Amino acid sequence: MPWLLEDNFRLLRTKARAIPDPFEQVFFLMLQLPYRQLFDSVNKRLSRLASNIALAKHNLCQLLLIDVFVWAYERSY
Repeated sequence: MPWLLEDNFRLLRTKARAIPDPFEQVFFLMLQLPYRQLFDSVNKRLSRLASNIALAKHNLCQLLLIDVFVWAYERSY
């Protein structure tokens, strides 16, 4: 149901924008997006992307999860 997905994103965006502290925004997004399970997959990756957008909007360093990428790369072969 596309309208339900759009409503969920709109609600999350509104709540995240109401949080003045960028680190609290990141914490909120990284908890809420995977918790809602909007998609069958990519929920955690989407939360990391949204968190990086929130950090970039405040000119802060983005999250880099190098250990996660190294671990996934090593398991891929």
